[in-house]
Amino acid sequence: MVGKPLVKTSRMTMVNMEKPAVTVDIGSTIKTVQGVNVTINCQVAGVPEAEVTWFRNKSKLGSPHRLHEGSLLLTNVSSSDQGVYSCRAANLHGELTESTQLLILEKEVGAGLGSVNCSSSGGAEREAKGSGSAAFPREVQQVFTSLFVQQKR
Repeated sequence: MVGKPLVKTSRMTMVNMEKPAVTVDIGSTIKTVQGVNVTINCQVAGVPEAEVTWFRNKSKLGSPHRLHEGSLLLTNVSSSDQGVYSCRAANLHGELTESTQLLILEKEVGAGLGSVNCSSSGGAEREAKGSGSAAFPREVQQVFTSLFVQQKR
Protein backbone atom coordinates (compact mmCIF):
# COMPACT_ATOMS: atom_id res chain seq x y z
CA MET A 1 0.00 0.00 0.00
CA VAL A 2 1.79 3.08 -1.28
CA GLY A 3 0.78 6.24 0.47
CA LYS A 4 0.34 8.03 3.73
CA PRO A 5 1.04 5.83 6.79
CA LEU A 6 -1.72 4.11 8.72
CA VAL A 7 -1.69 3.60 12.50
CA LYS A 8 -3.60 0.90 14.39
CA THR A 9 -5.57 2.66 17.14
CA SER A 10 -7.91 1.87 20.00
CA ARG A 11 -10.46 4.15 21.66
CA MET A 12 -10.79 2.42 25.02
CA THR A 13 -10.18 3.58 28.56
CA MET A 14 -7.99 1.32 30.70
CA VAL A 15 -8.34 1.71 34.47
CA ASN A 16 -5.70 -0.13 36.51
CA MET A 17 -5.63 -0.19 40.31
CA GLU A 18 -3.53 -3.31 40.95
CA LYS A 19 -1.80 -4.90 37.94
CA PRO A 20 2.01 -4.47 37.75
CA ALA A 21 1.93 -3.77 33.99
CA VAL A 22 -0.54 -2.58 31.36
CA THR A 23 -0.38 -2.53 27.55
CA VAL A 24 -2.63 -0.53 25.23
CA ASP A 25 -2.74 0.55 21.60
CA ILE A 26 -2.24 4.23 20.89
CA GLY A 27 -5.51 6.18 21.05
CA SER A 28 -6.56 4.74 24.40
CA THR A 29 -6.78 6.53 27.73
CA ILE A 30 -4.83 4.96 30.60
CA LYS A 31 -5.74 5.60 34.23
CA THR A 32 -3.35 3.78 36.55
CA VAL A 33 -1.75 3.91 39.96
CA GLN A 34 1.95 4.71 40.43
CA GLY A 35 4.68 2.09 40.13
CA VAL A 36 3.20 0.33 37.09
CA ASN A 37 5.02 -0.42 33.82
CA VAL A 38 3.01 1.01 30.90
CA THR A 39 3.48 -0.03 27.27
CA ILE A 40 1.83 2.00 24.51
CA ASN A 41 1.84 0.24 21.13
CA CYS A 42 2.05 2.19 17.88
CA GLN A 43 1.78 -0.26 14.99
CA VAL A 44 2.22 1.47 11.64
CA ALA A 45 1.94 0.46 8.00
CA GLY A 46 2.98 2.32 4.87
CA VAL A 47 5.12 2.19 1.74
CA PRO A 48 7.74 3.39 1.99
CA GLU A 49 8.06 2.26 5.59
CA ALA A 50 7.00 4.90 8.09
CA GLU A 51 9.33 6.27 10.73
CA VAL A 52 7.83 6.44 14.25
CA THR A 53 8.55 9.38 16.55
CA TRP A 54 7.19 9.68 20.12
CA PHE A 55 6.19 12.87 21.93
CA ARG A 56 5.01 13.70 25.44
CA ASN A 57 2.90 16.86 25.75
CA LYS A 58 4.10 17.83 22.23
CA SER A 59 7.82 17.53 23.15
CA LYS A 60 9.89 14.87 21.38
CA LEU A 61 10.97 12.06 23.70
CA GLY A 62 14.68 11.44 24.01
CA SER A 63 16.78 8.32 24.47
CA PRO A 64 15.99 7.52 28.14
CA HIS A 65 12.60 6.15 27.04
CA ARG A 66 12.57 2.57 25.87
CA LEU A 67 11.33 2.16 22.33
CA HIS A 68 10.85 -1.24 20.72
CA GLU A 69 9.28 -1.81 17.27
CA GLY A 70 7.11 1.30 17.57
CA SER A 71 6.11 0.68 21.19
CA LEU A 72 6.91 3.01 24.08
CA LEU A 73 7.68 1.50 27.49
CA LEU A 74 7.34 3.66 30.61
CA THR A 75 8.68 1.92 33.70
CA ASN A 76 7.59 2.51 37.28
CA VAL A 77 5.28 5.40 36.33
CA SER A 78 4.73 8.29 38.73
CA SER A 79 2.80 11.55 38.65
CA SER A 80 5.66 13.15 36.70
CA ASP A 81 4.90 10.75 33.79
CA GLN A 82 1.31 11.94 33.49
CA GLY A 83 0.47 13.57 30.16
CA VAL A 84 -0.46 13.07 26.53
CA TYR A 85 1.79 10.66 24.62
CA SER A 86 1.73 10.92 20.83
CA CYS A 87 3.03 8.61 18.13
CA ARG A 88 3.82 10.23 14.78
CA ALA A 89 4.23 7.95 11.76
CA ALA A 90 5.79 9.69 8.76
CA ASN A 91 7.01 8.74 5.30
CA LEU A 92 7.47 10.51 1.93
CA HIS A 93 3.70 10.63 1.35
CA GLY A 94 2.67 12.23 4.63
CA GLU A 95 2.30 11.75 8.34
CA LEU A 96 -0.29 10.74 10.90
CA THR A 97 -0.28 11.40 14.64
CA GLU A 98 -2.31 9.55 17.26
CA SER A 99 -2.33 10.16 21.03
CA THR A 100 -2.92 8.44 24.37
CA GLN A 101 -3.56 10.20 27.66
CA LEU A 102 -1.85 8.79 30.76
CA LEU A 103 -3.44 9.73 34.09
CA ILE A 104 -1.88 8.70 37.40
CA LEU A 105 -4.47 7.87 40.05
CA GLU A 106 -4.15 8.27 43.78
CA LYS A 107 -4.88 5.10 45.69
CA GLU A 108 -8.32 5.06 47.28
CA VAL A 109 -8.70 6.29 50.87
CA GLY A 110 -7.63 3.42 53.09
CA ALA A 111 -5.58 1.71 50.38
CA GLY A 112 -1.89 1.42 51.11
CA LEU A 113 -2.19 2.73 54.66
CA GLY A 114 -1.06 -0.53 56.21
CA SER A 115 -2.37 -1.61 59.56
CA VAL A 116 -2.96 0.47 62.66
CA ASN A 117 -1.45 -0.51 65.99
CA CYS A 118 -3.22 0.77 69.08
CA SER A 119 -1.13 1.00 72.21
CA SER A 120 -2.44 1.17 75.75
CA SER A 121 -0.84 4.59 76.13
CA GLY A 122 -3.56 5.95 73.88
CA GLY A 123 -1.40 6.59 70.81
CA ALA A 124 -1.90 5.31 67.31
CA GLU A 125 0.91 4.29 64.99
CA ARG A 126 0.77 3.41 61.35
CA GLU A 127 2.81 0.45 60.18
CA ALA A 128 4.30 1.23 56.76
CA LYS A 129 3.32 -1.77 54.66
CA GLY A 130 2.35 -0.01 51.46
CA SER A 131 3.32 3.05 49.57
CA GLY A 132 0.97 5.22 51.63
CA SER A 133 2.98 8.05 53.03
CA ALA A 134 0.18 10.51 53.72
CA ALA A 135 -1.12 11.13 57.24
CA PHE A 136 -4.50 9.70 58.19
CA PRO A 137 -7.43 11.82 57.02
CA ARG A 138 -8.94 14.08 59.70
CA GLU A 139 -12.11 11.92 59.95
CA VAL A 140 -10.03 8.81 60.70
CA GLN A 141 -7.99 10.69 63.31
CA GLN A 142 -11.21 11.82 65.01
CA VAL A 143 -12.51 8.22 65.15
CA PHE A 144 -9.22 6.97 66.65
CA THR A 145 -9.19 9.77 69.21
CA SER A 146 -12.76 9.04 70.32
CA LEU A 147 -11.99 5.30 70.57
CA PHE A 148 -8.92 5.90 72.72
CA VAL A 149 -10.78 8.28 75.03
CA GLN A 150 -13.46 5.61 75.54
CA GLN A 151 -10.77 2.92 76.06
CA LYS A 152 -9.12 4.92 78.87
CA ARG A 153 -12.37 5.22 80.87
